[in-house]
Amino acid sequence: MTERFFYRGLGIFLNTLNSVAPSKSGKLGFKFFCSPSRRKITKSQYAFLRTAEETDLKFNGKLIRHYRWGNGPKKIVFLHGWQSSSFRWKQYIELLSEDPAYTLLAFDAPAHGQSGGKLFTVPAYASLINKVLEGYGPIHAVVSHSIGSFSFFYAQAKHKLPVINKLIALSTPGSATEFIGFYKNSLKLNSETVKSITEEFQNVAGDDLDKISLPYLAKNLSIPGLIVHDQKDGLTDFSNARLLNQHWPQAELMTTTGLGHRLRSPEVVKAVIDFIK
Repeated sequence: MTERFFYRGLGIFLNTLNSVAPSKSGKLGFKFFCSPSRRKITKSQYAFLRTAEETDLKFNGKLIRHYRWGNGPKKIVFLHGWQSSSFRWKQYIELLSEDPAYTLLAFDAPAHGQSGGKLFTVPAYASLINKVLEGYGPIHAVVSHSIGSFSFFYAQAKHKLPVINKLIALSTPGSATEFIGFYKNSLKLNSETVKSITEEFQNVAGDDLDKISLPYLAKNLSIPGLIVHDQKDGLTDFSNARLLNQHWPQAELMTTTGLGHRLRSPEVVKAVIDFIK
C-alpha cells in the first residue's frame, strides 16, 4: 500500500514538473528508473558467498564485488537480474562446484549486492560484462537472468566479447520500451512525461530505443543457447521468449508453467546444468 502511494505521488510530481521543465523531469524520472532498491544480504546468504574467493574490481569509480569458485579449465559466468545478487545462483553453483572441471564466476552488478554505486543502466552493466569477460579468455558458458540476460545481449552487440561456447538466458525482457512501459503504468505517467524520460534514456545510452531491443541485439547471435521462460511470467511476457528464439534460431526454447519470473525450480536447474555439460 505504501509503495503504491509512493509511486502514485512520484508520478503526479513528474507529470507536474514535466509541464514546466521537461528536461528536468526527464532526468529525474530516468534517475528513479535506474535506482534499484538494494536488498539486504542475510546471514545465510553471506555464509554462502564467503565460500567463494572474493575480490573487488574497480569500475567507473566504484568497487564491484567478484566471486570465484573452483579452478577448472571450463569457465562459467553467472549474471543476475534487477534487485538481485550473485546469491541468486546458489543452487547452480553448489551442484557445478562438485565437478573439478569448472571455474564458476559471478559478480554483483552496479548498485546491487555488495557492489558500490546507486544507479544501474543496461549500457553500464554491458560495459562491465565486457570488462570482466575480457580477463577470462574463452568462456564455456554464460548463465543469465532477466535484465542480466538483456544486458548480455547488449554487450555482445556493442563489444567484442571473448569466445563463448554456450549461453543460457532466463526470463529475458524484450526491449527498453518494455522497461519504460512498466514505470509508465506503475507511476501513471502521461505521454509527454514518458517522452522526456525516453529522450534522456536515449541520450545516456547513445542509441535509439528501437535499437535497445531483442530483434536488434540478437540478430547476429550465433552461440548455441537455451532460452527458459515461464508462460505466466508477470514481469516479462512469454512472447519475448518466442521473439528471441525467432532471432536466435541456434537456441532451444524451454517453456515452464507456474514458475513465474524467477524460475526457481529443480527442473530448471537440472535443465541448465545438463545443457552446460
